[in-house]
Amino acid sequence: MATLLALLAYVLIGCLFIAVSVPLIRGRVKPNPWYGFRVRKTLSDSDTWYAVNAYFGRRFAVVGLLIAAVGLLLSPLGLIPHAGPALYFVVCDLILFACLIAAVVDTFTYLRKF
Repeated sequence: MATLLALLAYVLIGCLFIAVSVPLIRGRVKPNPWYGFRVRKTLSDSDTWYAVNAYFGRRFAVVGLLIAAVGLLLSPLGLIPHAGPALYFVVCDLILFACLIAAVVDTFTYLRKF
């Protein structure tokens, strides 16, 4: 039961990441202090804001897809007696954080072009 709830949670988290990234990709989010890839360089120039946030949004959407896919594909790990659910949580969380870190680092690398 715990694995089923965790599977649902990872799929929903992935969908949430995708939903949050769509306005960034489409350039619908104006520079603001709450939502987007907010660093001094993006907040000081609107052209940089829209370009970098579209770039980050695409990476964030990919992270969402990966999280949902990993949650689905690794769900059999949760069926292993005793260690299964814990192993499932740890592996999925490690992949989630690694993907998020990679997306942020990649976006900072892209930001150097401006």
